[in-house]
Amino acid sequence: FGTLGGHNPIEPALLSAAVAFGSDMANFNEVATAMLTQQAARQVTDAAAIAAFVAQMLRDEKARQKQIEAALTYATAQGSVHDAVITALAPVLRQAGCQ
Repeated sequence: FGTLGGHNPIEPALLSAAVAFGSDMANFNEVATAMLTQQAARQVTDAAAIAAFVAQMLRDEKARQKQIEAALTYATAQGSVHDAVITALAPVLRQAGCQ
């Protein structure tokens, strides 16, 4: 676990994934706090904790579905933010040859 400020947890949530992240979410502090409050993500502090999270998600379908549903509910409620980022990036992506 590094100190890079974390990655956007909304992206995996929009893909219907169970979301976990490390302790450094400085780049997405508000999102991380909200997702934790709404039980839409789990914060893990070390390799053992992420391994336990993955193991639980693989063996407990009810817990996995509950976590995925909470994450997806949170992420879709933030849709306008995601759409705004995509809209802002579209000209740059087109210029780079991406469709």
